[in-house]
Amino acid sequence: MISSIIDNNNSGIINNYGMIYQAESSVRNYGTINNYFPGTINNDHSALHNYSSGTINNYGTINNKKLLRNQGEINNFGRLYNSNEYLEGELANYGTINNNSGATLENYDAIYNYGTINNNSGATFNNNGRIEYNGFINNNGIFNQQSGSLSAANIANNGTFNFTGGTLSADSFGNTGLFQGAGTIATDIFTNAGTLAPGYSPGMLTIEGNYIQTTGSVLAIELASATSYDILNVTGEVSLAGMLKVILYDGYKPAYGTCFDFLTAGLINGEFDSITGPAGYKWSVAYLDLAGSDGIIDTARLTANNVPVPAALWLFAPGLLGIIGMRRKWRIK
Repeated sequence: MISSIIDNNNSGIINNYGMIYQAESSVRNYGTINNYFPGTINNDHSALHNYSSGTINNYGTINNKKLLRNQGEINNFGRLYNSNEYLEGELANYGTINNNSGATLENYDAIYNYGTINNNSGATFNNNGRIEYNGFINNNGIFNQQSGSLSAANIANNGTFNFTGGTLSADSFGNTGLFQGAGTIATDIFTNAGTLAPGYSPGMLTIEGNYIQTTGSVLAIELASATSYDILNVTGEVSLAGMLKVILYDGYKPAYGTCFDFLTAGLINGEFDSITGPAGYKWSVAYLDLAGSDGIIDTARLTANNVPVPAALWLFAPGLLGIIGMRRKWRIK
């Protein structure tokens, strides 16, 4: 138990394999703290300051229930838990936090991010609290936005981003991985260069801003029935390219001619480069002016059409019937 102030200077190293319990004290780190597995650091009623020259390497568990202030670098290889047990767990980041492969970062209270948080490949970040201010979040692993709020200047997703609850906002959002979920994203511009899957089998995703879909990217739409299907609703402008991928959910087979208004916007520019979907249908998209009858394209409508019989087959069929008839006559004779 620590009940006073501990200063770990620039060349200092603290190696922990057991338990560091901060009761009513402060640890000021200018050097290196290595928390090795199965070591635990419990920041219970005090403050852990990691200054600009400091590095914290966590291979065990860090439980933050008060104040963890980072101006240097935190490398998490274990479990970093920002708790709301006392309703005052605060992680203030002015430097860099790296959540590395196999590690978990869990937030149930407040992260004030003025720096950069990197959720690297193989890592998991679960947010059920608040992440605020004008920092940057780079996701190459799995980011689960489950409840609470996430706000940042820029969010870049190159991994898997699951949006299942809470609120999400950013000045800009760039997706080169998989983004899936339902709810509302407030952003100036959402750029999809990966796969965007609105809804959560199925549901609606609203982008309060503009949406750009680049060449080679995918918009994946699930259809569960004629009245239940994924919808991407954009309050601003949409610029389309890339692929529309149609997925039939839970064994649904639409009747030929069934239509689905799966994309609505203030203005739709361009068209999908290609459409792919389950066999047995010819999928088509019409770009329509439905909202204001003002000549502005605001809706993309998907139709499940019957697969047409090739013209060559129509020409071949009478001849085939004629041959069959001749063979019958020959057999009678």
